[in-house]
Amino acid sequence: MIKLSIDPSRIESMAGAFAAAGKKAPVAVRRAVAHTGDKARNRMRQVLVPQTGLTRRTINKAVRSSRSGGDYVIRSSGGDVRLMFFKPRETRKGVSAAPWNQRRVYPATETVSALNG
Repeated sequence: MIKLSIDPSRIESMAGAFAAAGKKAPVAVRRAVAHTGDKARNRMRQVLVPQTGLTRRTINKAVRSSRSGGDYVIRSSGGDVRLMFFKPRETRKGVSAAPWNQRRVYPATETVSALNG
């Protein structure tokens, strides 16, 4: 269940701030949206690095943002991620890689020629 409580004094103080800003209020709102959006984008990138096991550079390429007027949009692209992004190493038991920031060995499979005869 969601509980919503509204403090009218906070709304009155915001209204007072907007009235004091006058003609500059739209600019101030756009700046506030841009500032908060940038903080959200940076936090999102920061959190995705340990969750995915990808480098910050790779996450930065995948998570983009754009501003238009008073809008702030964060877009993410991705999909299938190649093994090379997870620091793979060949071992006798198979391939060791670190997706989700946890190194684990993926067992070797038999070759196609061995299966065909």
